[in-house]
Amino acid sequence: SDTKLAPPTDNVGEMSGGAPPHWSWVARIDYTTDSLHAGIGREWNASAELAVDNNVSLLAKYASYEGAGTTVGGFSGKSIVWLQAAYRY
Repeated sequence: SDTKLAPPTDNVGEMSGGAPPHWSWVARIDYTTDSLHAGIGREWNASAELAVDNNVSLLAKYASYEGAGTTVGGFSGKSIVWLQAAYRY
């Protein structure tokens, strides 16, 4: 997970696809409290990379956390976009 430090290993749906020179994936994570089993939010993550040639690649990532608020220990919502260009030599 990109907006949280350690995503849970259960209750995760993930899809991936693509073949070189590109790849992409989408994942959904539902967060619950350990003791109360209360839902504290849901996160969607998406990532796509394209290799332009043997040296240049472009990467785009998106994370959207739909928080359930702080009543049971959750967080407010947050969305983040990353864009990256890389050069290998």
